[in-house]
Amino acid sequence: MSNAPAPPTDPSGLGAVLPAHRQRRRQNPWGKRLAWTAGGLLAAGIIAAFSLRLWVERYLKSDEFAAQLNASAGRILAADCKLDGLSWQDSAGYAGTFTAEGREAAAFHRLTVNEVRADLDLAAVWDRVWRVNQVKIAQVTADFSAEKRLAADFAEVAAEAAASSAASASAGWFQGWLPNRTELGAVQVERFDFVRRAAPGVTGWDGGGFALTLKPNLKSASVEVEGRDGEVRIAGNPRLLIVDRVRTILRREGAALDQLEGRVEDAMVTAEGTIGFQTPADLRLNVRVTGASLEKWLPEDWLKRCSGQASARAILRGDWRRPETLQAAGEFLITDATLQALPLLDIIARKTQNASFLRMQIKDAAGKFDRRRADQWELRQLRADAPGLLRLKGGVDIGAGGTLRGSLLLGIVPGTLRYLAGAEQTVFVTAGRFNAGAGNAGELSADDAALLWTKFQLGGTIDLPSEDLSERLARAWFDATAEEVAALSMEAAATVTRTAASAAGTVLEAAPPLLERAPGLLNEGVQGGLKVLDSLLPR
Repeated sequence: MSNAPAPPTDPSGLGAVLPAHRQRRRQNPWGKRLAWTAGGLLAAGIIAAFSLRLWVERYLKSDEFAAQLNASAGRILAADCKLDGLSWQDSAGYAGTFTAEGREAAAFHRLTVNEVRADLDLAAVWDRVWRVNQVKIAQVTADFSAEKRLAADFAEVAAEAAASSAASASAGWFQGWLPNRTELGAVQVERFDFVRRAAPGVTGWDGGGFALTLKPNLKSASVEVEGRDGEVRIAGNPRLLIVDRVRTILRREGAALDQLEGRVEDAMVTAEGTIGFQTPADLRLNVRVTGASLEKWLPEDWLKRCSGQASARAILRGDWRRPETLQAAGEFLITDATLQALPLLDIIARKTQNASFLRMQIKDAAGKFDRRRADQWELRQLRADAPGLLRLKGGVDIGAGGTLRGSLLLGIVPGTLRYLAGAEQTVFVTAGRFNAGAGNAGELSADDAALLWTKFQLGGTIDLPSEDLSERLARAWFDATAEEVAALSMEAAATVTRTAASAAGTVLEAAPPLLERAPGLLNEGVQGGLKVLDSLLPR
C-alpha cells in the first residue's frame, strides 16, 4: 500500500493545459470586476472633468457671469458697475471698459477702467475658488467730484437682484461645483488719473500719471496701493506736488497713508497719516518739508530782500474736502538766511555807520506756527540770530488781509548802535534791567544776558509792515542831541542847532514810507528845540 499524497482534483480537466497565472485568475473572478470598475470610474472622472471645464469656460463667457461680476464689484465698491466687451482666450480674460457709478456711500463719483486683462487659474476651480493670478489695466480714471449719486438702497437691491439672477441662470448639477470664494492677485495699473471739480464752497484738485500696484485683500475689504511718478495740483495754486513714491491702504471708511515722498518746487515733502472718506472727511497728516529756497516761496516784492533754506514739520488736520477748514500746527527752521533792502535796516546802517545792517546774515531763525483758518496764523517762540549784531525774539499774529500784530524783543551787541545818539542809553537796556512785560513777546534766557534789549510793537500788513522802534530811536536821538546842545556855549549851540536841523531835514527827505511817523516827530522836536534855544539867546 502506497503512502504518496493524492493528486489535486481538476474537474474541468484543464489543469494540464492552462498556465499557472490563468489558473489563479480563474480562481479569483473579483479581481477582473474591480479592474473594470476602476477603469470605468477613471473614464467617468475624466469625462466629468472635461465637461466641467467646458461648462466653466462657457459660463465665463456668459452674460450671467458678467452680471455676477458686476454685482460683486458693486457690493465691494458701493457702486453701480458695468463690464463691457468681456472675452476669453484660454485662461486669460479681457474687458474693454469697466465703469462704476458711485452710490451715496462710495468714495468716488465715477470710476472708469480701460483695457483690462485678467489671468485666471482654471485648476483652482476644483477647489471651488475663482483665483485670478494677475490683472493688468491700461488706464484708470477716478472722479471724486461732489455730485449727486445713486441712492444707496436702490443700488443695493439692484446688486442683489443681479446676483440672484446669475445664480438662477446657472442652475443644474454643475451649480454645486461653482467656486464660492475669490482670490485676487496683484493688479498693475499703467496710468492712474483723478479729478475733483471745483464747486461753490468746494476747492478743486486733480492729478495723474501715476503707475500703481494694487494688492487687494478681499477678506478685510481693503486694498494696499503703491504708486510712483505722479503729480497733484490744487485749483488756483500754480505749484505742483510731484509724487515720487506713495503707499497707502484703502478701506471703505478711509485710507491709511503709510508713506508719501515727493517734491514741491525745490522742496522735499514727506507725509504719513489718515484720510477719512466719511462726512466730515477727517484728515490727519504728519508733514515734513525740507530744502525749500525762500527765493521760490516768498512774494515777488520780497524776493530781493530775503534768501535762505527753510524746513518745517507740522500736523495737518481738518476736512480735506474743504481746504479752508484745514488747520496746521508745527515748527519751522530757516538757515543761512540773508536780509537786505529792509527800510529799517537801511536807516540803522546809515545812522550807525555799520554796513553789516545793509546785508544782514542770519545764522538761523526758528519758531512755532499755528494755522487756525486760511487767513489766521499765529507765530510763537520766534528766534532769529545774526551773530555779532542782534537777536530777535517774540510772537506775531497774521490776520485777514495780511494784517500784522506782534510783540518782539530785539537784542543788540553792546556798541552796535554807539553812533546812534541815545539808542544804547535810553532805548536799549541791559538784560538785568529789562522787563518784557505782558504780551506774546516771550522772556529772556540765560544766553541773552550779554545783549542790550528793547521791546517794540509790529503792525501794518505783510506788504507794508510798521513798527514803533524807529520813532523811539528818533526821539532818543533828538533828546541826546538837545542835551548836547544845551551843554554848549550860546554861539556853539546856535551853530549845532542849525546843523542838527539841516541833518534832520536831510534824513526826513530820504526816510522811506516805513518811517512816515518819524519825520513829523523829528521836525517837531527840532523846531521845539530851536524855540527853547532861541529864548535863551540874548536879544
